[in-house]
Amino acid sequence: MNDSNLSNWSLIFFDHAPADEPLRDSLCILGNGYFLSKGVCWKSQLSGASSPASYLIRKNSPLQALSISTDLNHSLTQIPDWESINFRIDDGNWFNLNDVKIGSYQQELNLRNGVLYREIDFVDPQNRHSVLIERRFIHKSKKNFGCISWSIKSIDWSGRIEICSNAGYSSSQSGSNCFTISDCSIVDETSSVILSKNSETNDQLSIVTLHPNSLDQQVDMGVEQQQSNKGIQQNFSCDIQQEQQIKIEKIVYIKHGRDISMSDLNSEAIEFVDHCPTFNNLYASHLEAYHFSWDQIHLDIQSQEASQSTSPLLLARLQLFRLLQMGELIHDDHLGLKKTMLSIIR
Repeated sequence: MNDSNLSNWSLIFFDHAPADEPLRDSLCILGNGYFLSKGVCWKSQLSGASSPASYLIRKNSPLQALSISTDLNHSLTQIPDWESINFRIDDGNWFNLNDVKIGSYQQELNLRNGVLYREIDFVDPQNRHSVLIERRFIHKSKKNFGCISWSIKSIDWSGRIEICSNAGYSSSQSGSNCFTISDCSIVDETSSVILSKNSETNDQLSIVTLHPNSLDQQVDMGVEQQQSNKGIQQNFSCDIQQEQQIKIEKIVYIKHGRDISMSDLNSEAIEFVDHCPTFNNLYASHLEAYHFSWDQIHLDIQSQEASQSTSPLLLARLQLFRLLQMGELIHDDHLGLKKTMLSIIR
């Protein structure tokens, strides 16, 4: 999936295992100390086995936010969903991993890049062969940004493809410790704004969702939008030819405020749409921030076992990755990140 040496830098799954999905979702959490998102698989978004969920992280205890598998931690507040994307071909059923024959499957959490990659080679019930590739990250240094990129390639078919991108809809939100939607608005053909409020704390939240490249491709892309009190649905459709690839990029900008009115928050969100960085620029600066952080760390691992099924170096990096995600590792507000050496004996 990339040109790096992955032996000790990536947590990789080579199969689709529905029973293991909740565990994988937790292992593949992405975050940056401001908000985090579970690493849900596409099938989960349809079956309810493990729902998409994102959380705002309260500053009082960011390290505790790493554990969200049991009780909803007091350091987390659930926010409206922004991640959901799906597609269908020729007005058929929406993509579901349970309905297709999987040729190959790979899910990779690359620790050095701070990116979750997925690639699925599959044949659907109509015997159409396709490849689906995803990149997902929560920006390391630009705390308000989350990004998803989907590439769908036709191997042996031509037809009409429709991509549905939702913001706000979430069946998993419950209880008082969450933001509920107050208002939704469509800014233009490719972007929208959702305003929400936490009734427990009176905090306000805006979620700006953009699809910057959806109309900038070598295809005639149709756009349909639906707005309700539950969220906004944006559908992009086009004709695709054999061996052609279609890409959709989704950028979210999340802004939390306490002493700001809803109208001011909305105005700021709408103004942001015209100044949003490109997906590629965000991806490049995200990689640069993670690579810089890792380059400040030297791991000295002394293994006491002759043979181990999992690399001790990978396990150590996975733990450090969780700390880097929360912005808590060897960081000083005045001096910045400082070089350190950690010695681990297993």
